[in-house]
Amino acid sequence: MRHALPVKWDGHPILWDTDQGWSSVSDLMICGGTTKNGWKGCEQCHTQVMPRTINGQVCDFTPHRLVLFRCMTCGYTTVSELTGHGWREWILDESDYGDQGSNYLEQGTLI
Repeated sequence: MRHALPVKWDGHPILWDTDQGWSSVSDLMICGGTTKNGWKGCEQCHTQVMPRTINGQVCDFTPHRLVLFRCMTCGYTTVSELTGHGWREWILDESDYGDQGSNYLEQGTLI
């Protein structure tokens, strides 16, 4: 089954902030400095339209935060992950939207 958002992150469930929903990046302020300041366009389709974003929380022993950015023109999607080691950014692909979710050991690209 394909989901609109990844349902798991490295095997752990994700709680997406669907009450808040999708936001425009211009409305977004993230602690730790992850923003799309200096946006030069989508990496895939090169549109200048700012991506939309939604926040998530990984439910595991050391909860950490996810911020998903999606180009609304072509669907190119990245996730910024805040862990105890700082921010990391991943490019998602079709395999991340299945019932198994996203697992960096099997798929995904760290930017």
